Amino acid sequence: MAEKDILSPADKEYYHNKGQEDAAQGTWNSPAGGINSIFTRDIDIARAEAYKEGWVHTQSQKGE
Repeated sequence: MAEKDILSPADKEYYHNKGQEDAAQGTWNSPAGGINSIFTRDIDIARAEAYKEGWVHTQSQKGE
């Protein structure tokens, strides 16, 4: 996988969907609240970005 695609498509979809579900409930529970180690930092960041994309997408739909 390319560096920008550190998560598998299934994992990215999971975290994106989780962000959407949480946004619909008005909560923020990002999967990468804290960086555990230097070895998982990139994965944690990718998970948080996918989550945020889903969360922001749902929030933008609420405003329409």
